[in-house]
Amino acid sequence: MQSFCSASDAIEPVFMEKARELGAWLGRHRKWLVYGGSNTGLMEALAKKCERERGNDYGSCSHKAGGTRKSQRFA
Repeated sequence: MQSFCSASDAIEPVFMEKARELGAWLGRHRKWLVYGGSNTGLMEALAKKCERERGNDYGSCSHKAGGTRKSQRFA
């Protein structure tokens, strides 16, 4: 799945919860998540939950922001 989400932390709580629910589903079903690579906002919530549920995630930053990279591992 490719995701386009907000990197802002100024998001209504319901959207954060829905991002986590989607991340959990992706992880439980061992799906791939390709997302913007941010460690903030909805991107972080989605990727973190996917990863914690043993899914696969790939964060990609634009060339200007540092090039493509594997997503950071969340503590």
